[in-house]
Amino acid sequence: MDKVVVSVCKETSKELENLINNAYLEGERGIFPWDNKENTRLKSNSESIQKYISRGEILVAHVYGQLAGSVRLDTKDQPGMVGQLAVSSEYRKCGVGAKLQEYCQEYAKLNFGMKKLTIEFINPTEFEHEFKTFLHAWYQRLGFVVVKETAVEDHPVYSNLGKILLTPCKFVELEKEI
Repeated sequence: MDKVVVSVCKETSKELENLINNAYLEGERGIFPWDNKENTRLKSNSESIQKYISRGEILVAHVYGQLAGSVRLDTKDQPGMVGQLAVSSEYRKCGVGAKLQEYCQEYAKLNFGMKKLTIEFINPTEFEHEFKTFLHAWYQRLGFVVVKETAVEDHPVYSNLGKILLTPCKFVELEKEI
């Protein structure tokens, strides 16, 4: 889509918060018992988003002035971690996610001197999750390569998620030289 404009986010909004939370609600259906109320794992709010914005870590995509997507580039460590990819359902399969990833990679390289990016997502092990299967293949088409798979209960940060999963899962970690 040629009308996608990507930029570094300057301020948070309820619209951005809803975009991120709704993407996770849809993308993790059948994996977590989320209801977009108190049980939402991510539950991004203006405070947490603003913290990331203050570090230059949130990138947003607009189509004809409308918020269409966002992604976070965690810049604390090398390699950088790309996460919280969210694309509005209206703009999926229109190139918004690819434009965000392309911009994110250049931004990471030019502004933070990063040479490699990683992505990590949770994936069920007992059934094929339509969204996660699409996401996995999409990242690989963008040049990311699987470097590690970790059972949730063995994950160094998110092992506690195993207590609330609806189904057994693993974390899939992908990397890309940029």
